[in-house]
Amino acid sequence: MESCLPRYGLQIIGAGDPSGIGALILKHAQSAPIRAYSLAASQGMEDICIAASEFTFQVTMDTVSEADAVRMGAIYLWRLFMLHANILDTLKRMLTLLPSLHKPDGSCTSKDQQKLVMAWRETA
Repeated sequence: MESCLPRYGLQIIGAGDPSGIGALILKHAQSAPIRAYSLAASQGMEDICIAASEFTFQVTMDTVSEADAVRMGAIYLWRLFMLHANILDTLKRMLTLLPSLHKPDGSCTSKDQQKLVMAWRETA
């Protein structure tokens, strides 16, 4: 599709482009996040890539096809992989923090809380 745009007089500028292509790409970002991201990347639409990247968390990076990787190019592919790696690292760091304990009450004793802490440590 991206190679046909100039033939029809469409020039990609970015999210605020008058042709509305950026908005159209974003409309499809939720249902086809990698396609939307790679199409925007192929046109250097960084602002659209940033907005579309939010929806890429629904898919795993092993679903990025070779065609999509080529279409988005090395820089945008690296950015996407780094985004996912950083999110995963952040989640892992958050899970290493133990939950806060509260004052024991009738429904949650200190033994219950210690069981939770032990289970949390085993999981993280």
